[in-house]
Amino acid sequence: PFLILGIGGWHMMRAMTLKLGQELARDRNLARLEPIDTLTVAAAKALELAFTYTAVVAVALAWIGWTGTDPGPRNLLGVAFYWSLLAISGFGLGLLLNAGRHYVPGVSLLTMPVFRLGFFFSGVVVVSEQFPEQFRDVLIWNPVLHIMQLLRSEYFVQYRSQDAIPAVAGFFALTDLVLGCAAELSRRRRVAAA
Repeated sequence: PFLILGIGGWHMMRAMTLKLGQELARDRNLARLEPIDTLTVAAAKALELAFTYTAVVAVALAWIGWTGTDPGPRNLLGVAFYWSLLAISGFGLGLLLNAGRHYVPGVSLLTMPVFRLGFFFSGVVVVSEQFPEQFRDVLIWNPVLHIMQLLRSEYFVQYRSQDAIPAVAGFFALTDLVLGCAAELSRRRRVAAA
């Protein structure tokens, strides 16, 4: 369950960011239909990815619970809340990347190295409490680490994160969402004006 939650959540956020940031340009013709715009297409893609990853992780966790000794989530609503924060973050980052690609075309080349490094330093495979104290002070600046560790804190009875702060997780997700929507609206106005 530890790896399923971490890798599943990370991969969901990564897929949303990359798909919305890189493939939204391919759906340009779909977004030209009168009642549909790029924000609607992005939201539909994000919901599809969120439901897909949620279903896969839920089935995997249910299978482990049925075949093993895992007691299941300690707080299912808390797990769902932090899982949705990962999805919101991925949606907002994807919109920001899409707008960034419009203004700085080479920015998408930076996404893969950032995600590769982020995989190891975002609480996906190991939690911050496993690192030395001086390194933990640097890791705590990564807001995705807060979401991942709070997600696991809500799932596992025997784990409570000492580094993660719920306000940081919520602020990061909402800030990504607001900035991403604003960037997409700005990009759309600029394209319409051109």
